[in-house]
Amino acid sequence: MTPPFTPASTPAIILALPPRGEASLITRLSADAGFRVIRGAAVHSTPERPDVVIIDSRVPGFDGLAAVRAVRISEPGIGIVVITGPQPTDSDSVCAFLEAGADDVLTARVIHDEAIARLRALLRRLAPPALNPSHPAYITLDAARGTVEIHDARIFLTRNEFELMGILTQNTGRVVSRPHLLRTVWGYPGETRTNVLNMCVSSLRRKLASSGIPPLIHTVRGIGFTLHA
Repeated sequence: MTPPFTPASTPAIILALPPRGEASLITRLSADAGFRVIRGAAVHSTPERPDVVIIDSRVPGFDGLAAVRAVRISEPGIGIVVITGPQPTDSDSVCAFLEAGADDVLTARVIHDEAIARLRALLRRLAPPALNPSHPAYITLDAARGTVEIHDARIFLTRNEFELMGILTQNTGRVVSRPHLLRTVWGYPGETRTNVLNMCVSSLRRKLASSGIPPLIHTVRGIGFTLHA
């Protein structure tokens, strides 16, 4: 059994479900872990701002991708987890949810303790990164808005892009290893799911480039990534 979760304040998780969505799985997991579960069709319909939104994409006809995009735009600072069906989801579908702004994708086949551990890992990552005082003065990270401001350009980021940018900014001029990024941003051990990291780096680079920012994030082959002008 997974040990109880004892944060300073109990995390609130909202289930953003379609009308026929089944809440029993996540309600059971969340109750076992000590989370407060709020069921609602939309984030703005609840009396409090949740820490995590869980979107059930399993109901036929429900557009989970559209729901992820809508939540990410309206609430850039909260975590988003998508629940898919019991069969393993093909990598293209997982990538689509992650690109749309989801922080994690769980299938109904994920075991109880792993699902709780991944929710806890996401909650740990929701706190804004502590910036090194020596980080570049021209880079400003805003956790509340989920943005990075570089010179005069303000760029909206997904949660994982923001976390990645924060870690690289804290370590400006130093190489950050792939295992460290996967463990810190996604909670994955070792070098599993390296495609998720590569996609996040590529998306972040595209957003910076589209705003006219010169290349800042550089690949160090066989090791990881570094940020420098």
